[in-house]
Amino acid sequence: MSTDIDIQAYRMLTTEIEKLTKLPTPPDDLTDTDKFKDDINKVFQDAANTVVKVKDYADEVMKKLQEIRQALKDYNSAIGKAIKDALKKLCADVAANKSLSVGRQHFFKSQPKNRNLEALGKAHALEEVANALANNRLDELTKETEKYMAKLQGGAQLTESDINGLSGNCEAFLNKAKRSFEEQQRIQEEEKQRKEKEEAERLIQQEQKRMKKEKEEKERKEKEEREKLEAELRRRNDPNYWPYFVYEIDDNDTGERGVCIFTCTDANYKKDDIQCTVRDSKSLKNILEPGETLVSKLFRLLPKNGQMSLEVDVQVYINHIAILNTETEVCVKRSVNDGPWKTFTSLDITKNIVIKDSSLQFAGVKINNFHDARMLVIVRARSFHVNMGKEGGVIRSRVNKYIKLHVPSNAFDENTNVSLLTSHASSNRVATINSALKGSKVTSANHVITVNMDRPSNSNLQVFLPTEVNGSDSADDVIHRLVRTTNGQNWIPAALNNGSDSVSLSLPSGSDSYKVVEVSLPKRFTHDDALTVVDTVYDHVNRTDVILLLHQLESDPRRARLQCVEHTFLRNAIKMMRDDGYTYGCQQSNVFHLRDGQEMHIFFSGNIARDSNEDCMLKMLYFSYVQHSIQDINLAIVNKFQQSGLKEYRGTLTCHIMEPGEKPSAERRTEYTVTIPMTLPRAKCVVAPESGLSYYMKHLARFLATELSTKKKIGWREFVKAVTGDLTFNSLNRRAINVPGDIDKCAFILQEWMNDSIELLRGDSIPPEEELIGIIIGKLVDLNLSKTEKRCQSFLQVMREQLSDDSLMDLVSVWNGNIYKAGGNLGFSKKRNEEHTKGIKEPQQQLFALLRKWRASDAALKAGSGAIDMLKNILGQ
Repeated sequence: MSTDIDIQAYRMLTTEIEKLTKLPTPPDDLTDTDKFKDDINKVFQDAANTVVKVKDYADEVMKKLQEIRQALKDYNSAIGKAIKDALKKLCADVAANKSLSVGRQHFFKSQPKNRNLEALGKAHALEEVANALANNRLDELTKETEKYMAKLQGGAQLTESDINGLSGNCEAFLNKAKRSFEEQQRIQEEEKQRKEKEEAERLIQQEQKRMKKEKEEKERKEKEEREKLEAELRRRNDPNYWPYFVYEIDDNDTGERGVCIFTCTDANYKKDDIQCTVRDSKSLKNILEPGETLVSKLFRLLPKNGQMSLEVDVQVYINHIAILNTETEVCVKRSVNDGPWKTFTSLDITKNIVIKDSSLQFAGVKINNFHDARMLVIVRARSFHVNMGKEGGVIRSRVNKYIKLHVPSNAFDENTNVSLLTSHASSNRVATINSALKGSKVTSANHVITVNMDRPSNSNLQVFLPTEVNGSDSADDVIHRLVRTTNGQNWIPAALNNGSDSVSLSLPSGSDSYKVVEVSLPKRFTHDDALTVVDTVYDHVNRTDVILLLHQLESDPRRARLQCVEHTFLRNAIKMMRDDGYTYGCQQSNVFHLRDGQEMHIFFSGNIARDSNEDCMLKMLYFSYVQHSIQDINLAIVNKFQQSGLKEYRGTLTCHIMEPGEKPSAERRTEYTVTIPMTLPRAKCVVAPESGLSYYMKHLARFLATELSTKKKIGWREFVKAVTGDLTFNSLNRRAINVPGDIDKCAFILQEWMNDSIELLRGDSIPPEEELIGIIIGKLVDLNLSKTEKRCQSFLQVMREQLSDDSLMDLVSVWNGNIYKAGGNLGFSKKRNEEHTKGIKEPQQQLFALLRKWRASDAALKAGSGAIDMLKNILGQ
């Protein structure tokens, strides 16, 4: 064959011939008949398709056509014979009524009818297969083709009818084959499309599953990331997880102590990045609003880098001494970057913060974006403040949730601040009230209510009180509820509306303040009796039984502490004073009563007074919600030469209880006798003799030079000549040739004369300094300089008393600080400080040596009579 397709056709025919040589075996099982039929049809169909494909190659494939024809005949004959043998066998089985085997099922003689029917059905199926073979026109077409091909090979001519017959037969066969092929193609195409569709659907489903899985995985990761981020944000926003630093401040220079806690979300900050200091806050009383009380020191935060700005506000907690109860609230006042002071509700300390001293109380506040922050803690009454609009509303008490104030709509023309403050009288307080009334009249005073507003109300307000009253027996008592307005001078009965659980009181319009008192009295008392006791009840409900303590420091009785303490805490207060060293001259007053915010005025008389740097009168404010109303004071002796016959100096402290606008009265005061020992305990300092002139002699020379430089009648030269003599003056004047200025030259000559004279007078019965002073004073009198003489005497007394070794020892005895800082404040450099204290180990002895050097300096002379006060300030006393 000349082309690849020819070779392919030849091979195709060869393949079909080989298939036809393999005779299939007829099935024994009825169920396999259809498959047997399909297999035979497939063999014929494959052969027909192959013949059609190669029919144009007659010469080349004639031989193969004959062979396939013969194979078809043999196949047909063999199939026919096989079918006949099968039919004969079936008929024999029916006649013999033997059991038939179909697959693995067995039929027995007891069922002949069913076996015959089965055999006949199988025979019918085989007969249909035989009929299909008979209808197969492939053999006929092959014969016709061979007939006309033989004719052509013999050299005969084909007639038109031969060609038409062969063409018709071929056409018919081809049409049938084509239809079969097209059907097969259609089925194959449909199957292909079905598979492609299924594959596409499978791919789509697979892609959808993949996308769904990716989406779920992405959502899972996003959820995990979101949860992780939320957890991180919660951690960043939850101070319970933040790192914190505790600053325990004990400033030796100021004597101030305090504890500050700093916490922020940024873990990169270190304790040294923030500087925390504490100072006394009394100087900031002007920033307080009415009703506020200081209960802490002033704390100051300074970031090391100058500015602190974080995403989340830091929180700072500072310790305070407020007493926490239901009627008061603790707040923090804060000033950032020297800005205005603002008040914030205190933050509770977080759970993760651990403090060694569990007794300390802390108040917290948030800050951010600061380079300088100052904070202090205040306490105020726990009134409920609401900014009420035209729509009105209800305000509930923080002390008792059943007490509420109802403000109707249009009670105010504009937004108005309304506050509700409630309190009650304890059983002890009721006893105090009855004691003031001189009889058991009041059974209970359960509710005392104060309502304040920015402006008068346009409508009546309503206050709701619970019907149950503690401490009152409803069978024997009568409850009286009275109201007093801003405009009213007297108490009036409240208009009531009784309910099952509460009582409604009507507050008349036109007032910006209301006072409500609910008091229970025995039945025997009338409403008029209630009006007589209500003022006392309202006046005493916020009063506390207190005692005023005065203790002095054992190591230095000139330092005293006054403390106003509730009588129930008396033992603890005394113990605290003793622990702090205040064990001298312990005195206490009788029990008296104070209201929150009430003022005490304290005066001194006799030979003991407050230090000259302090005001003569001391004012103390009392608040029941402050742990310690304490005032430390410095005492001073008015005249050391008085009371010389006694063992101690004596004075009187008088405390007056004040009311607004009231003057001190003898009926409301308490007095103490204050004493200071004649000989004060001192530090054991070594007093080394001074070399050369005494400090006061040097100052005397300078003092005289200054005084004489202003005299016109007698110049300084005339006076110095009178003291020293002409020859001595001339000699000393030559020494002072390089000293500029008259004052310095005069002081230099006098000091030189004093130095020379001391050496000559040493060993006499009279101290050399005293003899020189006598000479100077005598010459001042001789020259009629009486005023200068008096000033000179006074100057010497001040210098010798104030800056004596005894006075310096008094200062040293109560000092406890840094020697370098003290020396620097006295004007000594570090080098000079070390030179003056060389060989001295004890800090107090070192300070004593520095003070002796300082008293001989020009600074001491300039300070004059204020030298000792100046030293106290320098040493923080």
